[in-house]
Amino acid sequence: MPGVRAFVGLGANLGNRLAQLRAGVRALRGIEGVEVLRTSRLYESAPMYVEDQPRFLNAAVELKTALTPEALFVALKQVEEQSGRDFSAVRNGPRPLDLDLLLYGSEIFDSVLPDGRPLRVPHARMHERAFVLRPLIDLDPGVVPPNSLGLGPESGRNPLTGDAYPVFPAGGERLWRTDDRTHVMGILNVTPDSFSDGGSYDSGVACAVEAALKLVEDGADVVDIGGESTRPGAAEVEGNREIERTGPVIEGLRL
Repeated sequence: MPGVRAFVGLGANLGNRLAQLRAGVRALRGIEGVEVLRTSRLYESAPMYVEDQPRFLNAAVELKTALTPEALFVALKQVEEQSGRDFSAVRNGPRPLDLDLLLYGSEIFDSVLPDGRPLRVPHARMHERAFVLRPLIDLDPGVVPPNSLGLGPESGRNPLTGDAYPVFPAGGERLWRTDDRTHVMGILNVTPDSFSDGGSYDSGVACAVEAALKLVEDGADVVDIGGESTRPGAAEVEGNREIERTGPVIEGLRL
């Protein structure tokens, strides 16, 4: 699809934040004249301007679009409205989904839509916000806003020092921070033919569960329960058989 490269920032701090962002990206894919090219890492950030509210989950999306900046902006606001955002609520307050048009090619816009809403591209405050700049740099480390927004060395400012850090979804609404330490994965093979510990837990599910809990006690953040050997020449195992091997152990750990 021919079009202009644009970047959109996403944020959410109400409800299941990860689910809200995922729904937002799906909605972007459904907009006629918009093609989602890439998504950034996830970041958790402290609220700005109105600080008495939950922390935000943020990301950025790179698009190719045939829409004008005005039409794209309106489409983004429609997605926000569909997510349940209350536009009459306090400015910069909590919201289920926030979509900001950050960059639209190399163009600069400062206008007012027919309904009175202002449209400024590049986004007027992106230079203040680490939660915008870090995801944006994930997508394009060399990106330079067309009006530079005072981000050059001469400005004496480093907007990347703000409270925004990368996180990884770890199941449900749990997030792991990925920049503060190395996360450890323990391996539990419940296969009879693994080259390292095959058959070690043939004595029963309780033995395997005990071994998994010992891995956690020893510092594992996550336990990988393997139901198929990866040793050279090992026979391929059907999915149902893997489930038969791993399922009881997983259920035992949930009790």
